[in-house]
Amino acid sequence: MGRLGLDRREFLERVAVLVGAVLVPLPLGCRSGCSRTPAPAAAKTFDPREWAVVEAACSRIIPTDDLPGAREANVVGFIDGQLADPNFAVFKREFEAGVSALELVAAAKFGSRFMEIRPEQQDEVLAALQDGEGSTNAFSAAHFFQVVFTLTIEGLLSDPVHGGNKDEAGWKVIGFVPEAPHPTRQG
Repeated sequence: MGRLGLDRREFLERVAVLVGAVLVPLPLGCRSGCSRTPAPAAAKTFDPREWAVVEAACSRIIPTDDLPGAREANVVGFIDGQLADPNFAVFKREFEAGVSALELVAAAKFGSRFMEIRPEQQDEVLAALQDGEGSTNAFSAAHFFQVVFTLTIEGLLSDPVHGGNKDEAGWKVIGFVPEAPHPTRQG
């Protein structure tokens, strides 16, 4: 059984379902001149604390073991870029509440902020959110977990022009080679 209630097979099945949708070009991507690997200072929607907490959460969903993980693929840059789109404004508010929920559940369970607890404890906090802990009348922690989980997978496997999948790390993991011409490979 995986850290967040998924075994390896279930995780790969979810990835396989998302691959078809993710590899189709999204209408929300960067245009020419857009940075492929934004630093927290270049964040479009996240403040530095939100960036760090979301990056840590994504890094627990897709950790770095023998393969590139969410941090190496700049998944948080992908999510930040998507949230900058006006069509995703509702998710920006959900991420603000979700970061607060991560912090509150971490404090309740371990007496510390999410960024200050051990990775195994971060997994417990994420699993608690997945089970709905941290929900309020206006915020569903379980829904937030599904959104961050889905965007983490998308950020790992999307076309790099959208801000994630830095150096095509996610594509290399699954053995995907894009057909030429490819916007990230042009001059």
